[in-house]
Amino acid sequence: MKTTETETMKKPTVTEAKAVKRVKKTPKTVHVAKDSNEVRVAPTVATTPPYDKDAADYMCRKREGTFSLIHFIGEQVSRELAEILGRSITLPEAEHLVSLDGDPTICASEDVEFQPVKYLPFTPKGLKEKIDRGESLVDIQLPWGGAYYLTKDGKTIAYSGSVFHYNHRRQKYEWANNSPLVIVADEIGKRCGQRQWGVPFSEVDNILKARTAGTERRQRIGKMVTNIAPIRRPGLGRVSDAFKLAWHSDRGNGKPKRGYDRAKTRHEEKVVSGEAEE
Repeated sequence: MKTTETETMKKPTVTEAKAVKRVKKTPKTVHVAKDSNEVRVAPTVATTPPYDKDAADYMCRKREGTFSLIHFIGEQVSRELAEILGRSITLPEAEHLVSLDGDPTICASEDVEFQPVKYLPFTPKGLKEKIDRGESLVDIQLPWGGAYYLTKDGKTIAYSGSVFHYNHRRQKYEWANNSPLVIVADEIGKRCGQRQWGVPFSEVDNILKARTAGTERRQRIGKMVTNIAPIRRPGLGRVSDAFKLAWHSDRGNGKPKRGYDRAKTRHEEKVVSGEAEE
């Protein structure tokens, strides 16, 4: 029997984390320690865990109406950020990376109420350079992902679910392929060639304003064009006219010939100048 989106959200998908310990660098998966109630993510190079204790508690705490926040940023991005920082991610940084996004709303596909989440979908280019220059992670504007999309007619819709889910049998995070949030991003990718994640609710208003401003600008300029008289300059015809002039017909065999009849043109020029023989 299939599990519905509503039933999935009611069930914790990972063991609630109370601490994150150091692990060996050989494993490349997330391990759930059932006896100690811990979640451990193996880093790629260093043995430093991606999140310190307070940040791990924040990321793995079950949330009402949605999943634990670790299900939105996942294992790989967490490791990459910790590696860039050269240490574990702190609580203020974790709160900057993933957070609840406004009030609960209705999913456009499942017709259930859920809690949207604002999250970092990937590690942006240039982030390491900014950190190396001394910029604080919590002060850097990141390419946020979210649950919201805008339709062509300007309506705002949202999709529930998470980006990742935890596979207890394999003991690692995997794409949540059956999540509406992932399905809509994948379907857009099939049409546009690249996955497109939703945006946080705070960005919806800015997108609508930019779209409205662009439409108004086009309409304003369009009205101006009606008062502009077309200017025709000698020798500046249409591009199609230029192509027509570049093709001439040879009356001898009726076959089209590319370019001008240069010999005939030179003869005509001599006649005009009086140099041609009678």
